[in-house]
Amino acid sequence: MIKTTKQFTYKLPDDYTLQTNEADSSGTWTYKGPRYYACYINSGGFVDTFSQISEPEDLVDRSSSDDNIAANFVVDANTSQGALLASIFVGNPDSDTSDSSVFPHISIPTPNGTVYKRPHPTQPDHTYEKNKIKYDLNNDKWNEPFPWFKPFMKWEGIEGWVKTSRKLFEETQADSAGWNALTTAKKKEWTDWDSDMANAIKNYKAAGLKPHHIVIIDPPGVRDDVYDPSKPTHDSNGNPVT
Repeated sequence: MIKTTKQFTYKLPDDYTLQTNEADSSGTWTYKGPRYYACYINSGGFVDTFSQISEPEDLVDRSSSDDNIAANFVVDANTSQGALLASIFVGNPDSDTSDSSVFPHISIPTPNGTVYKRPHPTQPDHTYEKNKIKYDLNNDKWNEPFPWFKPFMKWEGIEGWVKTSRKLFEETQADSAGWNALTTAKKKEWTDWDSDMANAIKNYKAAGLKPHHIVIIDPPGVRDDVYDPSKPTHDSNGNPVT
């Protein structure tokens, strides 16, 4: 399979998940991954499938045999538009966007002492709403500008998450034998964690932050690979409760 690396410039919203571009901002991104993709457009003008192929000749024409496919074509990620499309629909398959030495990051301190980080500029698949991007079947071109990536978290959802998470503290205290066996310092860790959870939304709002900025601290002694707030069934040491 042929690989490619392509740098390109793309438009950015005024801020992450905002739906405006009044500042007319742009960013630069580098795509690394397969060069060729087969793009299939459905009868509504939306992308049905966007999958890598080894060579342009590997494109299978489905438009003549599948009533749901109105168009199909090869996307070359060695072009600026092709690299943008690949970055939107498949991300960066050969890159780790969490690596701040490769992708510049923005860091925002949060009220609970943690730091919210994300690539800056935002990666293309978090800049545009890929499921809303349309292809103009009559004129054989993409409808631009592409729609912005929409907010994906709400305070109401965070409230439910916080409520469910705090049940773990209630369960820990309810286990009187286990709770009494904890040291004073460990008990304070738990009460501090619960207080942080209880005030998280208020504190984040006061700091002018948005729901997606929330970084939740794991419960004391509970490993993040076993903690599931929707199913708080672990003891204070992070061991699953049978």
